Amino acid sequence: MRRGGTVSTQKKERWAWCLLSFLFLLSYTFQVDARAETSLEGPDDIQATEFGIENFLRKYWSRPLKAQGQPPAGLSSVETSLFPASCGTCHRSQFNDWRESLHARSMGPGIMGQLVEMATDAKDNRQNCIRCHAPLAEQANSLSRARGSPNSSPNEQEKPLYEQGLVCAACHLREYRWYGPPQQAGRRTPDRTRLPHNGWSRQTAFEDSRFCSACHQFDANGFELNGKLLENTFNEWQASGFADSDVTCQSCHMPGRRHLWRGIHDPDMVRSGVTIKTMPLTVEEGFLSTTLQMKNSATGHFFPTYVTPKIIMQIYQQDVQGNLLPGTLKGHIVARKVPLDLSKEEFDTRIAPGKTAILVYRARLHKKAHSLIFRIKVEPDEFYTRFFQALLETDLSEEGRQQIEQALKNSMDSQFILFERHYLIK
Repeated sequence: MRRGGTVSTQKKERWAWCLLSFLFLLSYTFQVDARAETSLEGPDDIQATEFGIENFLRKYWSRPLKAQGQPPAGLSSVETSLFPASCGTCHRSQFNDWRESLHARSMGPGIMGQLVEMATDAKDNRQNCIRCHAPLAEQANSLSRARGSPNSSPNEQEKPLYEQGLVCAACHLREYRWYGPPQQAGRRTPDRTRLPHNGWSRQTAFEDSRFCSACHQFDANGFELNGKLLENTFNEWQASGFADSDVTCQSCHMPGRRHLWRGIHDPDMVRSGVTIKTMPLTVEEGFLSTTLQMKNSATGHFFPTYVTPKIIMQIYQQDVQGNLLPGTLKGHIVARKVPLDLSKEEFDTRIAPGKTAILVYRARLHKKAHSLIFRIKVEPDEFYTRFFQALLETDLSEEGRQQIEQALKNSMDSQFILFERHYLIK
């Protein structure tokens, strides 16, 4: 995609478009008033009321996050480290969960392939890109050093902090004060004077869905298409019966407080959120008839949320060799489809909580038909697949191209078959 103007102008415009397309899930998220006076200091559970939680989170997620500053005296380097592996010294199970999660890979080749194309002094632009992917001020400084920007003192460990993605400290640490959820019922109350890093401030906000909305919900004035915010997961949940039943984001995505955050990329997680049914097959006057139904039975928001995934429902006839017979395929796409320039919403066929998508099948019985196939395929990164393909048509640097090629491969490898059933045609 070449446009008029100088090479530098072309590159600037191209990357402005790239960041708009790829990072739209970040640019308008959870706007907060940086002037808010709510203090994070104080005893445990000072924010237990609705008003208190709202104000606590407004201050807690005011971006860009402040630097941690000087660590408290008397604490070891392990206690004050911002690297997840250090946290894993004591929090082993949480660390093991985290390092297998998408949060740990939030600074993967898709975003890095774009960041390497930005000017070395474009710290503000990079900050807009990483405000959810790697939100710590120390991660922004780490990235600036990696990109050759001055005014940052080197202090790196084996793997740069920005490459660690959404780290433990991003959610649990502010100005070297540690925060977390209240102690679980039945657990022995620890001696606070003997806890690592002076213990933690226990806040009910960590069990509230609004905590997650900091990176999973656009502000009311954020970018929208067809009257709907582009990222609207929290609002979708809030309008569902799950909110009324106090089934929070954490209830499904952090069961038992595990740091898993499984979602659309996890086949078992997706299967647990939907109920799939096939209706009996009938043959009448040479036509096959049936239906394939998929109900959003246990997903506390639209299925899928976001504009990135696509689910394909299909019914078709195949021959004895397993080949799809021409003219027999019927399908239905479940997605919110938008073009790469985000200029419009092409369609939105996602399934609201409690609702059902139905694919009605009626097709002439093929003379070579051996079986009828019901199939549901999930493409978790369909938007990104299109985006990376378009990006590879531009004049990327060698480093950027390698990163985007890997990101494209990752997006295509994420596809999986959610459901498949074969019926013999007698």
